[in-house]
Amino acid sequence: MFFDKTTDFQTSKSYAAELVEKCLDQCLEWLEEPIRNEQRRLASVLLARELAMFTSTSFFLRANVFFKNIFTVLRDPKPQIRIASINALHAALTITSQREAKLKTEWYTKCYSEALNTMKISELSKDDRTHSMLLTVSLKLKIFGRKGLICMRPDLEGVQKNSTALVTLGLLMLQNPERYRGNVPQMMMVVMDMLNTAISKKRSPEQSVFIFLTLFVKAYKESVMNEIKQLLSLLFKTGLSKGLTCVMHEVVRHINQLQMDVQDGLMKELYMILTGCVLPSKLDPPKKPVLPTHTLQVSNIPLTVLALDTLGEFEFQRHYLEMFMQYISDVYEKVHREHRQWVLALIHGVLRSLVSAGVVDPQLEVRLCVLQCFCEADRAFLSHLAQPEMLQLQFMSLHDEKLEIQEAAVCLLGRLSELNPALVLPRMRRVLLETLSQLTNSGQAKSVFNTLPSL
Repeated sequence: MFFDKTTDFQTSKSYAAELVEKCLDQCLEWLEEPIRNEQRRLASVLLARELAMFTSTSFFLRANVFFKNIFTVLRDPKPQIRIASINALHAALTITSQREAKLKTEWYTKCYSEALNTMKISELSKDDRTHSMLLTVSLKLKIFGRKGLICMRPDLEGVQKNSTALVTLGLLMLQNPERYRGNVPQMMMVVMDMLNTAISKKRSPEQSVFIFLTLFVKAYKESVMNEIKQLLSLLFKTGLSKGLTCVMHEVVRHINQLQMDVQDGLMKELYMILTGCVLPSKLDPPKKPVLPTHTLQVSNIPLTVLALDTLGEFEFQRHYLEMFMQYISDVYEKVHREHRQWVLALIHGVLRSLVSAGVVDPQLEVRLCVLQCFCEADRAFLSHLAQPEMLQLQFMSLHDEKLEIQEAAVCLLGRLSELNPALVLPRMRRVLLETLSQLTNSGQAKSVFNTLPSL
């Protein structure tokens, strides 16, 4: 038996067209159902996406019905259904953008208006409404905004009325720095005006100002060094805050040339908060800071804690840190254990540097002066020098090339042996045995006898 292949092909083609029409009818029927049926809604949007992708001509003829009902499904409480419906809408907008139709503008306008109206739906939670709106808006940007059609026009009055707009502008700059480089001068004017307004009214700037500057520095880095340098004086006038420290972290990380300016500005704020005094000028001759006469009463504990955090987070120069040594040991009544670690680490670093100077400094006078000062210190201070890590450094002085250093080291270790005999005495016995061995076997006993009085 012979078959007519042409007839079979035409028959199957007609069956396929009928199947597509039937699927479209079923899909649109489920979309139009007023009563929510989770399974049918999910099936309808999945089917609509496939029909739009593979039978675009047939789907385009029914597109008006699709756009009329798809936004109801987009507001479904289930995130899975919302995501599936936005995929179907994506496929529908893709094929309509490639064809000419009288209703195209109406469909696009409907997408935008429905996205905004979603926030007015009381049946959904705030998170669900926001998710649905953002899905629709992001889809429009994908379809029609591929070439960066977003136009940023910062307006001073508008930003001041809604300061959170600064965060959006900062994110746009971070996403595409080159496109918005021409807006940098205008944005700097906006930020400077907001800072001046806050300073004149003696209040802290909006947190969005600091967030914007953080994103701004991260986006443009060293290319905006001059702009940021002009803002530093205004920023420090606003006072120490968490937002200010975040901005300064980004400035130090991305604009290395401004590191000294940042340290100087922060140190003025920290010195005033922690000591209650004005930071001395760099040009003034070095002098000891005035000792506190009584225990300082902390009136603003969160600000003091923030100041201590900032003191530990930034790598300040050593001469800056030494200014705080008279104030941070025990003059505050209560400091949380977590923040006390910064103070202890600072004291430990300075003390270790002093001990190292007494061992490795190239000048004999410096080494001798350090050891003699240690010998004259009180018992409370010597307890810090009697720690194992500090003792290991001081033992090295026993082998110094100068006898004066060896003698001073023995005197110091003799005092420390009262505090930590378990570590000091065995080492002292070893030195004594070495000295006696040299006395017995060496022909140059005179140099050995010079060390005996101190032993």
